[in-house]
Amino acid sequence: MSNSRQALEGGEFAKEHGRYEEYHEAVFRAFFTDCKDIGNREVILDLARSVGLDAEALNAALEAKTYLPRLEETTRMARNSSISAAPTFLIEGYGSLTGAQSIETFRAALREVEGRMRAMSTG
Repeated sequence: MSNSRQALEGGEFAKEHGRYEEYHEAVFRAFFTDCKDIGNREVILDLARSVGLDAEALNAALEAKTYLPRLEETTRMARNSSISAAPTFLIEGYGSLTGAQSIETFRAALREVEGRMRAMSTG
């Protein structure tokens, strides 16, 4: 199992440089399809290059741990909200769905929220 911290830091870097979606997809494909170790810095830098990011600038940011405080704060906020798994989807008026869920599960949750909202507006 790879330690994804550097990949997550790379995601923050990619956000700041307008390439988040491309980077995220590349990391996802590398890990789940190509079975690459996304905990390996060289893999992360290669993925960054492949989506048009400046790998040297990313390497410097990883070395300096530029984005680590942001990740730590996000983790703290999640724990304070009792979120301990990814993905977790928070649906206002319903609660949360954790893990991979079917589209029908999401539809059922949203229908439940819609029903509650209608009941509130008529009652």
